[in-house]
Amino acid sequence: MSNNRFRILVSILSFVLILSVSAITVIGAMYIQDGYWKYEIPDSSRNEYYVAGYSGDNNRVQIPALYLNKKITKISDNAFLNNSTMTYVSIPVTISEIGMNAFYGCTALKTLVLPSTVSVLGNNAFYGCDTLGMVTVEEGTTLTKIPSNCFNSCDSLTTVVLPMGIERIENYAFNDCVSLTSVIIPVSVEYIAPNAFSDCSLLTLYGWDDSYAQEYASANNIPFHSYGEYVEPTTTTAAVTTVTQTQTTATSVPVEPTQPASSDAVVTDPTKPSQPVSSVVTEPTTVDTRKTYYYGDADLNGVVSVKDATMIQKYVVSLVRFDNIQKFLTNCDSKGDITVKDATLIQKYCVGFLNIDLVGREVRL
Repeated sequence: MSNNRFRILVSILSFVLILSVSAITVIGAMYIQDGYWKYEIPDSSRNEYYVAGYSGDNNRVQIPALYLNKKITKISDNAFLNNSTMTYVSIPVTISEIGMNAFYGCTALKTLVLPSTVSVLGNNAFYGCDTLGMVTVEEGTTLTKIPSNCFNSCDSLTTVVLPMGIERIENYAFNDCVSLTSVIIPVSVEYIAPNAFSDCSLLTLYGWDDSYAQEYASANNIPFHSYGEYVEPTTTTAAVTTVTQTQTTATSVPVEPTQPASSDAVVTDPTKPSQPVSSVVTEPTTVDTRKTYYYGDADLNGVVSVKDATMIQKYVVSLVRFDNIQKFLTNCDSKGDITVKDATLIQKYCVGFLNIDLVGREVRL
């Protein structure tokens, strides 16, 4: 009898132990499935959730900012792994971290806007997003590192404008981006891995004199275009546009953060005597009631900025509508259709590229 009691006691203790281990596992990674969305509870004592998965088939996906009145603060590892239908994802400003492999293999994803609140990107976050044509980082970002394999094998990526504050570009971050032609490297970058841009045969790096980017380009036989000596901006502006334009254009166009004033001036003929103002006869004129606009100014605020590029991205995937004037102004390459390329042209213009098709030119309508 005592032996039987001993066996029963051992069995009960074993069962309790198994339950205890299971409970620890559940507490460490608890998930909630609600419709198409899967949420992770990182810690029952913390007032937040993570997005851990999505099982829907929408091509435009908007990640929720709240769940059960708690903020969604992270996109978990593998959350959208190998999603082949999503062309656009809207990331809310509550998100501060995007985990490893979060969008790995999202082969239909065409455009991406990272809110300024995202301060951490995981390794392989956008690996293999081979239709991704443009990435925009919103103003005020605290992002400091482009991690390993972050944009590896993004075949359609053509232009990257890295925000001021980025300090490191890690191993294979842009490896095998076969269409990548332009990467603007801010002076804040202190390290670029030797293989960060492997197999990017079309690449030219853009930056400033005596910067790490210039040194890196020289050491790795990558063409480099310099904007000259870097000068600290005098005003706080969008993180992706915190540069000082060193060239002077023929027309003064509002642009963030700074745009040099026009070099055009009224030139008097020194061979002719000056004429008293009182003797000048003025012909009657007709008041021009047309309004001045600028190509690329999608939000019609009189300033060409990265916000306009972001707005075009949203238009391309039908998240916003344009009126006829907006459609006219955002057709920056004169090709008829408004595409991600038009947004890319605006990005280039805002960091100092000159003669970018129609971008920045004045028009009266």
